[in-house]
Amino acid sequence: MPYVEPSSVPCGHVFCATCLSTHITQTTRNGRALCPACRQEFQCDPQMIPPIINPHVLPSIRRIFIDTDTSEIHELKDEIDKKKRKISELKRQESALRKEFETYKKNVASTIGKMQADADEFEASRRAPYETLSKSIKVILDLGTRAEARPRPSSLAEPSRNPRDTNTRPRSFAVPHSHQGGASWR
Repeated sequence: MPYVEPSSVPCGHVFCATCLSTHITQTTRNGRALCPACRQEFQCDPQMIPPIINPHVLPSIRRIFIDTDTSEIHELKDEIDKKKRKISELKRQESALRKEFETYKKNVASTIGKMQADADEFEASRRAPYETLSKSIKVILDLGTRAEARPRPSSLAEPSRNPRDTNTRPRSFAVPHSHQGGASWR
């Protein structure tokens, strides 16, 4: 907030002339007052100085005049406007980059999903022949186990292996047996 008639006390603190005058009037003791900000004591009794000399003596409270060069103010305002435009452009770029990143992120996720599906499909196709072969072997072994467990009919039973019996065929069949003199039946 700008000061109304800015005035400075000897310690360098600046106040409005009216506010400082009111403070000095209410707090001055023996021509000495305290700075409202830092409490440093300063001399402030202008009645002790003769009126003829008063304009030539620097009082402890001085009026401040702030030089306002408008060209410098305009330069600063132009600089602020440039910075605001730059900020606006950077925000647009940020927004575009965020959209581009989101698109890229979706594409990467999609590619990873496709690669995972391809890997799963490859793994399944690699395992399929082995699983089929394994199932076939189990079926064959299962059939073999069942066949061994079933009793055989007597006509298909293996012939006895008597060492004296040279005929390996079952006895129920009549087979011609040859001798030198002709065939005979057993």
